[in-house]
Parts: sequence; C-alpha cells; structure tokens
Amino acid sequence: MTQKQPSGRTNRRQFLAGIAGGTSVALAGCSGGGGGGESYPSEAVELVVPFATGGGFDAYARISQSYWEVHIGDDTTVSVVNVEGAGGRTGATDVYSDSGNPHRMLFWSPSAALPPQLVRDTPYDIMEMPPIGAMVRDPNAMVLRSDLGIESFGEFVDSVGDLRFGTQGVGSAAHTVTLMLSAITGAFPVEDLNFVHYSGTSEAQAGMARGEIDAMIVGTVSSAADVGRALDGAELFCVFSDPEAGERYADQTRLFSTDVSGVDSLDRYAELTQFVRMLVAPPEVPEGPLETLREAFSAVVEDEAFIEAAADQGRPVTNPGDHEAVATILEGRREVYSQDALLSVFEETFG
Repeated sequence: MTQKQPSGRTNRRQFLAGIAGGTSVALAGCSGGGGGGESYPSEAVELVVPFATGGGFDAYARISQSYWEVHIGDDTTVSVVNVEGAGGRTGATDVYSDSGNPHRMLFWSPSAALPPQLVRDTPYDIMEMPPIGAMVRDPNAMVLRSDLGIESFGEFVDSVGDLRFGTQGVGSAAHTVTLMLSAITGAFPVEDLNFVHYSGTSEAQAGMARGEIDAMIVGTVSSAADVGRALDGAELFCVFSDPEAGERYADQTRLFSTDVSGVDSLDRYAELTQFVRMLVAPPEVPEGPLETLREAFSAVVEDEAFIEAAADQGRPVTNPGDHEAVATILEGRREVYSQDALLSVFEETFG
C-alpha cells in the first residue's frame, strides 16, 4: 500500500520563522541539549519504540515518521529506533538516561510505565520525562472465545475462575489491566485469574488459535478487532466502556454497559485503563526544543493525510491529546495506582 504524503501544512513554528526572519532562531532554533547555542534541531531526531517491530507502537511510529519530518521542518530526519526488552522498560531507561537531549522521544503507555516504579526502584521515572502528547487514547477491549457462550458481564464474572487469560508477558499492559479489572471493580477476587504469558500479542493470538487461552484484553479496540477478525471462533466481546467504540465495531462487538450486574465501577475501570500511546522526552530537555516537538506533534495528529494513512493501515488516530492531557493522565493514574488495593497487585507482579 502506498503511504499518503504529508500535507506539508506550515506549522506555527515555521510561520513565526517566516515573519521574524533571522530572529526566528530564538523561537524555533533554541539551543539543543548539547548547549553552545546550536539551533534546534541540529541532528536527526529519534522516535524510540521500546518494543520489537511489528506491534502497534511500531506501526504508529513508522506511519507518522514522514509527517514528523515535515512538521518539525528544517529538513530534519526522524528515525524510528526499536529498543526492546522488559515490557518497554529497557527502552524507557535508555531514553531517560539521555537527560537533556531534545533529539530523542519515547513512545510508551502510562499503564506500562507507572506500576513498576511505584513498588520498586526503577532506572527511569516517567514523571520526570516531560510529555509531548498522546497520539491515541482508546478503551481497552476483551477478545473472548465465542464457543464459551458468555453473553454478559455477569456471566463473565461467574466464569472467571474457569478462564485462561493470555497476556503479552508478565508485567505487560494486558497483564496489569486484567488484574485491575478485579482490583477496581471488586467483581471477583484476583486469585481467580489464571494467566498464560506470551512474548507478544501475535504469540498470544496464536495461543488462542491453538486453544491454549480463552480470553485476552488487548490494548486498543482496533487491535482487539484485528484479533477477533483473524481468529475463527474468537470475537471482540467487550469494550470498556465506550459507546462510540461499540458503534464503530457494532458488527463484531457485544458491549458491556457500566452498570451491568450491579458493577457500577466499570466506568472507573474504563477511565483508568484507557490505553494511551504517549510520547515523552528525556528529563531536562530545554523549553524551546520541547515546545518545537509539542507543536510538531499537534501538527502531525491534525494532518489529514496522516490520519487517513493511519486509518488505511488499521491504526486510527483516536482521541489524541496534547502534553497537558498526558500530564493529567499521568498524575491521575499515579494517584489511583497508589491505593493499597492496587499497590498490592503491583507488588505481587513487579516487586
């Protein structure tokens, strides 16, 4: 499939450069992480994906790559670099340790970043990494074997102890948010959950095809729908709990409402486990380059050519948010994740 070309829309930084002439360096060409008054960007920019090639983060990064180049401007090269390992923590540590370098960005999720650092010392602190924006904010969704005959959340709760849940690995986002379904809703004890851990989504999907697992929570509705379509005998069973998402996938979704079977906290669960694909910078990046990255990000996610190209590849740009939205999400989740009920879950998983 031929990727659509960026629209080439002039972003705010380029507009300011055009009207301010040589003085625009003070706005758009702020000194980089190396200091010395260099204009920014002074070298290629790396978009670090802390996972292997082929996953959702990698797909969004590679689709957006050329649009980043257009909207950062100045003939800047943007490269996608995969630094995989430890559920994303290896790549996060790599970017975090490059303090002050404005030529690197990390593409990760709060649900994977926060829990480990709340219960043990980690070589990164996501709260010290200034946010750039959220490319996608999408509800979690569950894929379930259709031959189980489960038709409601109440029936799901009654069957939990008999189900085998697939994850992308110990401590992965799928593992964490499945544990949180118990901790937040209180609908069933966490001890009832039986996990089968794989090394990634494709491996878990293959496990479901082989009959090794019965259910898996997948990070976004679109990814879950892909799994449901790919597997005979599996379907997108539950979207937590976004009616609009349910309408988008109405032909393959049975949508649990937030008050089914008296579980009135499903809406809270949905809010706290919404899958966020966020971009952050290393700590102590100067304000000028950081603002350039934030403006470029806003231009990318508003670029109609990018939105269409992503949609064509099954990667919709759903409900993006700016750096302030990401900061609010991180602060809110840190507060909630710090509750005793969840800390005990995270301690068991990551401690």
